[in-house]
Amino acid sequence: MRKKIKLRPLILFGLLFTAVVFFLNFYMENRLKPVLKTYAEAKSLSFATLAINDAVCGFLEQENLAYTDLTMIEYGENGTISNIKTDIVALNQLKARLSNVIVSEMENLSRSEIKIPLGTLLGGEVFYGKGPDIRVKLVPVGGVRTDISNKFTAAGINQTRHQILFTVSASVYIVLPSETIERTVESEFFLAETVIVGQIPDVYVN
Repeated sequence: MRKKIKLRPLILFGLLFTAVVFFLNFYMENRLKPVLKTYAEAKSLSFATLAINDAVCGFLEQENLAYTDLTMIEYGENGTISNIKTDIVALNQLKARLSNVIVSEMENLSRSEIKIPLGTLLGGEVFYGKGPDIRVKLVPVGGVRTDISNKFTAAGINQTRHQILFTVSASVYIVLPSETIERTVESEFFLAETVIVGQIPDVYVN
């Protein structure tokens, strides 16, 4: 009888401990995990986008490109624009250099971590920014894909704006404690532009 009486508190404690563990696991899977995934994804994509923007904007500011560095406009006998030529060699060189700068900046992401306080995920002003940190890693994958394109839009009466665009697409792994998510970050930049006065030429050489 004495042994049964002594074992009873241990059994109750074991049942209580099991119930607490089950509840915490249920809460983590159904409440905390989706919040962590959403928050980490938004934070990580913002972090990666900022890295790409800093790399490209810093490069363009240093290079100080002009429209005439990438194109050449030819005029006809009556003074109207006959065609626009893109310097494909200059564009390819620019694309390669920009890609190298972006890859270098993206590689730095693999050496950094995003820390999310547990209290922030729980919600409420009382717990915000408090508690142990949940660490999230960003790992660049698949390299960086870049593309250069042209855009013509109306800019007024008998005027057309020609813009040369640079598009970046990079894939990253968002490494969470329980899973890994792959996402793509995309950004678009203006390399150069000009306003063409008069009729758009029939010939555009790229």
